[in-house]
Amino acid sequence: MIKVLIVDDSVSIQKMLSKIINNTQGMTVIGTASNPYEAIKLLKISKPDVITLDIEMPGMSGLSFLKKLMHNMPLPVVMISSLTQEGAEATIKALSIGAIDFIGKKTLKTKSEKKAFVHELRSKLKNAAKVNVKPHLNTGKNIPTKSNLAKNKTLIVIGASTGGVQALNQLIKDFPLQTPPILIVQHMPKYFTKAFANTLNRISKITVKEGVNGEVLKNNTAYVAPGDYHMGVKKSKSQYIIEISQQPKVNRHRPSVDYTFHSIGKYYSSNAIAILLTGMGDDGARGMKFLKNKGVITIAESEKSAIIFGMPQKAIQLKAVDHIFELKNMVPYLF
Repeated sequence: MIKVLIVDDSVSIQKMLSKIINNTQGMTVIGTASNPYEAIKLLKISKPDVITLDIEMPGMSGLSFLKKLMHNMPLPVVMISSLTQEGAEATIKALSIGAIDFIGKKTLKTKSEKKAFVHELRSKLKNAAKVNVKPHLNTGKNIPTKSNLAKNKTLIVIGASTGGVQALNQLIKDFPLQTPPILIVQHMPKYFTKAFANTLNRISKITVKEGVNGEVLKNNTAYVAPGDYHMGVKKSKSQYIIEISQQPKVNRHRPSVDYTFHSIGKYYSSNAIAILLTGMGDDGARGMKFLKNKGVITIAESEKSAIIFGMPQKAIQLKAVDHIFELKNMVPYLF
C-alpha cells in the first residue's frame, strides 16, 4: 500500500486529491496538512511513501520545506504547481532541490480532462513511490581516464525524463567552453521548458536556451526542446537548422527523445554523441539503437546514479549503448 501525505493550503485541493488517491487500489492518504509546520508534526509520527506538496503556502513556502525535507528526511515528493510562468520557475527550483516530479493545477471542465488528470496523478505518485531518494546526487570520486571522446564531434544530443532536471543541472554546469551544439529533450510541458533553459543558462559556462524553429545550430550552445513540441534538425547547404513541429506524440510524449534521435540520425553518424539519462518508460531507447547502427557514439546513465533507471535500462537491453557511466563521470570522460 502506497501511503501519501498531502501538503496543501487549499482545502478543496486536499479533498480532490484525497478522493482520487483513496479511490485508487494500492494507495491511501495517511494525512493532510495545510502548511509545512503541520506536515512536520505528521512526519514525526508516520512516514509516507510519497508527498504531494504545494509550492505557495503561508508561513513557510513549499520550497523552504522541501529543502529541509531533503536535508533531514529525504522522501519522494511530487509538486502541485500552477501552470504559469511564476509557477514554472518555482517548480524547476523544486525539481533541482530534489522533487521527483510535478503535476500542474488545471481547470478540469470536461470528463476527458478529469480522466487525464486522475491518470497523471496516479501514475506519477506510483512512479515517485518507487524512487529511493538520494540525499546527495552522485557524490564521491572514481573519475575515469579522460578520453576526449567529444573532440571533433559536431553534435551532442541528450534525452531525459523523470529526474532529468537534477541530472541535467549537474551535467550541463560541468560542460566546458568549446563544445559542439547540444540538443536537450526533457519531458516537460509548455512554460516549464523556458524556465528550465533559463535555470541551466544561469549555472552553465555555455549558453542554454529554448530551441527556436529555423535557428542555426552554434557551438557552445545548448537548445532545450520547447514543451508540447518535437525538436529535430534539417540541413540547409552547410548549416544545420532546428526544426520545431507539433507532429503527433511519440511514445505518449511531445517533445519525444525518440523523435529527436531519429531526426538527427538522418544527418549525423560517427561525428555525434547521444546520451540517455534518468527517466520512466522507454522513450529514446529505439532511437538510440537507430543512432548506434548509424555509427553515433551512445552513452547511458548507470543505475547507480539514475533517479529512475527505466529509459537507460531499456536502451541497454536493446544493445543500443556503447558506454554506461554514472552521471558524475560523463563530462570528465567526454572532455
